[in-house]
Amino acid sequence: ASISVAKFLEKSHIWLINVLFLAGILISMVISISDMVKLHPDEYIYFNRLFGKGVAQASKSYDTDYWGNSYKEAVDWVVNNYPVPMNGPKLKIASCLFSLSTSYYLQDNRFEYIGSYNDGQPVSGTPDLFLASPRWGCDEKLQGETIHTITRMGAPLTYIIKVTQNSK
Repeated sequence: ASISVAKFLEKSHIWLINVLFLAGILISMVISISDMVKLHPDEYIYFNRLFGKGVAQASKSYDTDYWGNSYKEAVDWVVNNYPVPMNGPKLKIASCLFSLSTSYYLQDNRFEYIGSYNDGQPVSGTPDLFLASPRWGCDEKLQGETIHTITRMGAPLTYIIKVTQNSK
């Protein structure tokens, strides 16, 4: 890309065109850097604003958080915000993605990971909370109330659902 820009500037002898061309490149770079900061630590879900219409729009048609990176943030939210009595029964949690993407972060003795609906350890029992990504419609496997959503730039990555009953 740098060689192309240098060649363009070399061939173009009109000062205003060179300035506008460089300004366009600089504006594009600033927008991309801003998007990366907003998406952190999930930069890999980026979609081009011009062709992909940005992350929020692209997330309706394409997989975004296919690695399940946002599950750590979802587990952190549950551990820090969801009321669980210290001496009561453990809160049962299931997920959609790789078992390890959730179970690894549930080191707190107030929680019990009971499995994944798509990959890894099969779910045993009915969860109290369901960490679900929109990937493959997994967020529709159980009915319940969405109590929190992990998002980036308007795109939902992981839903934290308080389960009311089994569904599909």
